[in-house]
Amino acid sequence: MTGELVFLLVASIGLLMVILRGLSIKRQFHMPWYCIVLGADIGGWKKPWFIKRRGVCGAPDAVFFDPLRFRYIAGEFKSRAFNGRITIREKYQLTLYTGLIQRFWLPQAQGVIAYGCGQGEIVNVF
Repeated sequence: MTGELVFLLVASIGLLMVILRGLSIKRQFHMPWYCIVLGADIGGWKKPWFIKRRGVCGAPDAVFFDPLRFRYIAGEFKSRAFNGRITIREKYQLTLYTGLIQRFWLPQAQGVIAYGCGQGEIVNVF
């Protein structure tokens, strides 16, 4: 009985560490605390998550997995201030990332842009 409790405690601590890591990146992209950071190349993270299939490659600034909605979220950080409009280049970037994710991993993918001023925008491209 004690072995099972120890295993349950260790598994709970491990799961909590995986979920709570990357809180600053989650805040920057306005992600819920329970999302899992798969990779990022901003902030303290130096492990980008490459999306590469059939000659097309991209590396979003951050990639999250939302276990409650069972979907990937590609995040792109822009240092400019948000002026009320998403540029066509920013939308094309997220279209590439979410399209690759949707085509080769899961049917659900979403894009999020975080701006230097703290504003975040969800981009639904499909």
